[in-house]
Amino acid sequence: MNPKKLLFLFFTTLFYVSAQAQFSLQLTEPHRQLKQAMEHYEYGHYTKAKDLAQQYLQQEFLKPQREPQGPQDDLQEATANFYWNLARVGLREDGALAELALFVSKTPFASIQQYGYFKLARSLFAQQSFQQAIPFYEKASIHYLSNTEIIERNFELAYCYLLDNKLEKVNPLFASVKDVRGEYFSPGNYYHGVLAYYRGDYDEALQSFEAVKKQEEYQAIVPFYIAELNYFKGKKDETLKQAEAYMKNTDAAYYTEMSQLVGQIYYEKGEFKKAQQYLGNYVDQKKEVRNGDYFRMGYVKYQMGELPDAITYFDQVKNNGTDLYPQALYFLGL
Repeated sequence: MNPKKLLFLFFTTLFYVSAQAQFSLQLTEPHRQLKQAMEHYEYGHYTKAKDLAQQYLQQEFLKPQREPQGPQDDLQEATANFYWNLARVGLREDGALAELALFVSKTPFASIQQYGYFKLARSLFAQQSFQQAIPFYEKASIHYLSNTEIIERNFELAYCYLLDNKLEKVNPLFASVKDVRGEYFSPGNYYHGVLAYYRGDYDEALQSFEAVKKQEEYQAIVPFYIAELNYFKGKKDETLKQAEAYMKNTDAAYYTEMSQLVGQIYYEKGEFKKAQQYLGNYVDQKKEVRNGDYFRMGYVKYQMGELPDAITYFDQVKNNGTDLYPQALYFLGL
């Protein structure tokens, strides 16, 4: 959250005394240190923010030097305590996160509490304590967050759910961030695409992968997904064009997997010489080869009249309960 938005959040009508009453805090001279503490925290100046918040809390003007303002006095003090605790978390002081959690759980101010849950969640996320972050993200009401923070909350919570294998909760959150330009546009589309791919929602997956295919961090893997999805959709010629362009770089991360895909397509087209080239490359490179690939290589060699090689591949087809094993036996004459 940027400083201006944050000041608005804590110094205007977002603070509620009760369900019926709300108020704003006048930024008069005595409260300059509190305002500065908040600003320094937002800019990552945690030591300065902590010192200013502490100085503000120690001053005598909080209540006696002006006309009492009732619950607003408590709000000012709670806000200063909140930022003092946040700054300590930012400085990674021992016990700071636990003390912030205790403060947030006890504060009567909903806006501090809800925003506090969000900050707790993000701190745990930054520490890669993803499972522990989940309940705090869930408690943080989006009504107290900026649009940017809502995107952050939704993406990071989705990521936590993904790692915690709560897949039924993931998709709506990634879907909510993938169309919003910003920090999480690309990763949101990537993860949304992967999940759609495994759900069999190929159109949805393609749309997300197409959105990030030119991003450097995804150029190694996304072209493979796109090519395979086009193959699943029956667009074999388009798949070949995409795959062969990708394979011009022999060091490409998914070169071997793309070889298998291209070989499969040429096999289905009956172009066995080309199928041998690509399937052979795949089988030679992979430590674990599927039954289907051994069978296809055996059949390709059989069609090309290279019978000793055909026998070698058919012999490696395992009896795993599919039709491939008896078919391999047939070609072996057993």
